[in-house]
Amino acid sequence: MSNTSRGRQNWLAVVIVALVATGCATSVDTGAPVVRPAGATSTTTPQSSSTSTKPTATSATSGPTSAPSASTVAWSTCSDDLLGGTVDSSIVDCATLAVPLDYTQPDGKTIDIAMIRWPAPKGAKRIGSLLINPGGPGGSGQDFLTGIVSRNEAKLADLHEGFDIIGFDPRGVNGSGGLSCVDGPTLDEAFSIDQTPDTPAEVKTKKDYEDLVKNACKAKYSEDFLKQINTESTARDMDRIRIAVGDAKLTYLGVSYGTYLGSVYATLFPDKVRSLVLDGAFDPAGEDELTSNLIQIKGFEGAFKNWEDWCATSPVCAFGPNDIDKRWMELRQKLDDNPIKGDGTRTVNQSTFVSATITALYEKAQGWPAIGAALKAAEDGDGSMLLTLADSQAGRKDDGTYDSIGTSFGVISCTSGLVGKAPADKEAAAAQIRAASPHFGFDSTAESFGNSCAGVPEAPNPTMFSYTGSGPILVIGGKNDPATPYVWAEKMAKDLGPKASLVSYNGEGHSTWLESDCADALINAALLKLVSIGTKDCAAQGKIAVGIPTWLNELPTIAGVLPIDISDLGPLLGLERSGYQGRVVLSTQGSTEAVRSATTALTAAGWKNEGGQNGARNFTKTIGGSPADLTVIPIGLADLSGQPFAGIIAEKLAASGKTMLFLGTQL
Repeated sequence: MSNTSRGRQNWLAVVIVALVATGCATSVDTGAPVVRPAGATSTTTPQSSSTSTKPTATSATSGPTSAPSASTVAWSTCSDDLLGGTVDSSIVDCATLAVPLDYTQPDGKTIDIAMIRWPAPKGAKRIGSLLINPGGPGGSGQDFLTGIVSRNEAKLADLHEGFDIIGFDPRGVNGSGGLSCVDGPTLDEAFSIDQTPDTPAEVKTKKDYEDLVKNACKAKYSEDFLKQINTESTARDMDRIRIAVGDAKLTYLGVSYGTYLGSVYATLFPDKVRSLVLDGAFDPAGEDELTSNLIQIKGFEGAFKNWEDWCATSPVCAFGPNDIDKRWMELRQKLDDNPIKGDGTRTVNQSTFVSATITALYEKAQGWPAIGAALKAAEDGDGSMLLTLADSQAGRKDDGTYDSIGTSFGVISCTSGLVGKAPADKEAAAAQIRAASPHFGFDSTAESFGNSCAGVPEAPNPTMFSYTGSGPILVIGGKNDPATPYVWAEKMAKDLGPKASLVSYNGEGHSTWLESDCADALINAALLKLVSIGTKDCAAQGKIAVGIPTWLNELPTIAGVLPIDISDLGPLLGLERSGYQGRVVLSTQGSTEAVRSATTALTAAGWKNEGGQNGARNFTKTIGGSPADLTVIPIGLADLSGQPFAGIIAEKLAASGKTMLFLGTQL
């Protein structure tokens, strides 16, 4: 299943999907909810069902079907708390929209849906609104939008010229009546419970917390209310948003679980689809609990193997190059026997260790180097970086409170029929999970199955998709996607019918939007120009540097610089926060010598040395009639205070005689 990511916890740019196997889960640029490995039973475990049902087609209870000629939404200034200092309040605005709590009672109680909008520039190129959803279930669309705007504004230029981009919190999420069944300290304990109890006391503690979490929502909210926090109702809310902003038809981009939500909308409102992009497809219809668990846990197992291969050869993997798998297994057992220090008040155990590893597998560019650094630190007795990763996945904030996804993930999964039929032979099913995934399924037991929705209303079946509309739908699946394996993309494209195109991405990580220029071009074509893409294949690619002057890629060869571009590490190095953009490369020379070599090569190519300080050098040159400014900065340990992941990576590079060198310009 899918988790989300948030815009304000930017240790790593991840779009989170989900949950592994029968685990408990609670979250492009952003953080995420907890992903638990097979065997971590909990009330918040979404799974798939063995049977499917088609939702009711558009009816009178679904709200009006004709759009007004203009927006009826009252947009106003967003709160500082929502923006978190990441986005200028002058370029976005916020609103709420009251919708029926129960669509069978359209004149009854209502619930407010919170939205944030990045308005398109005024002009003839504006098409309408683009609604976005990051996944989950339970991901905040408001945080999603602030995250992608703050870190990817240049990449979004074409889409933003055509659309007001709108992120919304689905019902039961954060600003839209966000669910909160237990407090932060209780979730701290629940998420760190030993999933392989060895003593009667550990067995009792595990059961006590599971019972507490399972009954918490039932104790706080009525069943009538909880059962309305479901995917079909959220799809109907999306149609109310479409009407309120004045769009005749919906333009939508959903990631991860957001693809499931988009497919439900297409099934309910086929004649109201203008264009949909469904990236990181999740299609559970027809799968029982064991089947969906196996699909996803094999995806994470494959991603871990790919990470191991990368770590054995990459100079920026601090956990390499030798005995990676053996050391990982030994560290997992060590933390089960003897947890280590985390943040001063919490410790890091086996559960935290596994959650942190899974979190990092969602995104290669920063996640893979980050987990390498975190594992190396944990070997040395420091679990703080593992805790940072696990916290981002759990939706934990710096003040110890949690986003609503810790609750809404499980509730929406149950009320939407995403928890599948338990296998008849639970022992055999657990054995299959353990065999399929020695890294993440090792703790699967018979008790892992069939207990997910105790205390939460459960719909019997997930939605069976069908689409009879004329608007194009673009389905994207990653061949190496750990959270939503490619088989689900193939299935979704088939289920949605001939208007659905299928694009495959051959790179690593979960989802492609803003990660692949090939996929981004197809996404923009589908959304802006209503192009029916057909079957396409996009090659593997790292993150794209958009907005960087072309001359930065045409600099002269510098002695000692390796043909390895590690610019993806920019956010971990803190470069984005300092306002710099450019390339990060590796040199086999020391800091002083590396800068001297760069100076020699640049001056020979016509760059004027303007001097500098603290080891850095500034250069100027007129290129194409315009002035260009270039800064060369050696990045050493002293420069990385407050950047713990990058600090560990820099230690590894220094030990191997390599220097990080930044070549860029300040924007």
